[in-house]
Amino acid sequence: IRTTSDGVYISGSCRIPPSVDDGVYRSAMNEMGQVCAEVGGRFSVRDYRRGFDSSKSDFAKEVCDLAGMKAPLAIPTTTEASVFSKMGIACVVYGAGESLGNSHQPNEMVRVSELNRSIEFYRSCIERFCL
Repeated sequence: IRTTSDGVYISGSCRIPPSVDDGVYRSAMNEMGQVCAEVGGRFSVRDYRRGFDSSKSDFAKEVCDLAGMKAPLAIPTTTEASVFSKMGIACVVYGAGESLGNSHQPNEMVRVSELNRSIEFYRSCIERFCL
């Protein structure tokens, strides 16, 4: 939020989970524009890129193969991957343990066996994509 002699400027970043349809995003942005107009304000979206379809990414498929997964999955959480992918950067989010219902909880935990599997996965990715 920035206050100047011309008015008040509010800026932000909107990251939506891949499971949210672009139409929902557009509808929310239109509604915000209408609310701003009703009070004499202006609303603009400076940069918008459609979501990334990970099912079409060869990179994502290769990473899934290394992880022992059949196909990439979209999860209903936000990460920086959604920002990068909209810029055309292929992204995969991977980590040990169960994310949904486990992360940011009082008894959050990851099994040592899952950590060891992650070590092997990261090693395989480095060997495949970086060396």
